[in-house]
Amino acid sequence: MDRELEALYRDGFTERMAREWLAAQRDEAASGLYDPADLERLHRMGFLAGSACCYDPELLDKGAYLTDYDFYRLWPLNAWQRIWINDKLTLFYMLNGTPYAKYLPEYFFYSMGEGALCAIPPHDSDLGLEQVLRARGDIACKPCNGSLSKGFFRLSFADGAFKINGEPASPEDIERFPAGHPNYVFTEYLQPIASMGKIDPLIHTLRVLVVNQHGNDPFIAANYLRFGMQEVAQKTGAANYTCLTTPEDRDYVAHVDEATGRYGEGKLAYATKLEDAPAHPDSKVAVEGALPFWNEVVELSLGIARYMPVLSYLGFDIGITEDGPKLMEINSHSGVHYLQMFTPLMADGRFRSFAGERISALEAMDDAARDRHWRIAR
Repeated sequence: MDRELEALYRDGFTERMAREWLAAQRDEAASGLYDPADLERLHRMGFLAGSACCYDPELLDKGAYLTDYDFYRLWPLNAWQRIWINDKLTLFYMLNGTPYAKYLPEYFFYSMGEGALCAIPPHDSDLGLEQVLRARGDIACKPCNGSLSKGFFRLSFADGAFKINGEPASPEDIERFPAGHPNYVFTEYLQPIASMGKIDPLIHTLRVLVVNQHGNDPFIAANYLRFGMQEVAQKTGAANYTCLTTPEDRDYVAHVDEATGRYGEGKLAYATKLEDAPAHPDSKVAVEGALPFWNEVVELSLGIARYMPVLSYLGFDIGITEDGPKLMEINSHSGVHYLQMFTPLMADGRFRSFAGERISALEAMDDAARDRHWRIAR
């Protein structure tokens, strides 16, 4: 083990996250996007420059933000039960038959490999992918274990023609699609409620971070609302999120006030800066108003946290549709970059207690426990 990895091992990292943390620092250094002196200072403080450029410098110096170093070090924040939410098919069955099932999009199929499709009850098993696509017009296809919109596809049928992520496709392409995408779920393609569809026609993502430190005291720690943009959709094919790796890459995010459900404070986030943007850059529609169904969003987020009390850190991804909020997925190690644009997590005593308790546990590990922890891979 080299010296850098050895230091992270001693500090309670898993090997997986130690390597990711070192790679993230190297990527920033090689990008040419940042002043080397600033980069060295921020890395020494425990922050990636891409995060720090979106934070208040004064609060950064006062320790109001969870550092990227600790975010990587604290993985996994949930015990083995994180598989309940990390896997989209498992999440479906965890919530099936509960009051929260109504918040899931409709599930049609699971691709088992070698082209085999398993129909997901109560979907009619006699209907194949092409038949369902013809009837529904759009289907969303996502890896069971994916994140950051990687591997997302939109299958479409309109005016007698098929498309995959907007590109023309044949019936044979649709038939072959499951074989090339094993371990995918095929679900209802969500459309935003009309008031939010005016901002951007793609379904937005409302990220709600819930922390449940002791299993019976969940609270919403932070949130943000992300809207797609034309350039992102063109780059990703169908998603509303992109990794910020060039000076031109950007995401559009806004904040939702937890007490009132009102959203606003729109920002354009770049790799090197943050810009105020009260209106969406494509539609020019003002991003402000009261989020529909906000009370239901709060109830489903806190309710699911209570239903799964052994999970202490849950990042809900929710879309608001005409039928109400729809739960797209739950992340067991939800990123904090955009969340902390609006809510410095360590400024909240409840979150500070949560993070501090887990950091103390890492520091108290003996050598045997540290070795076991280092080997956690997923």
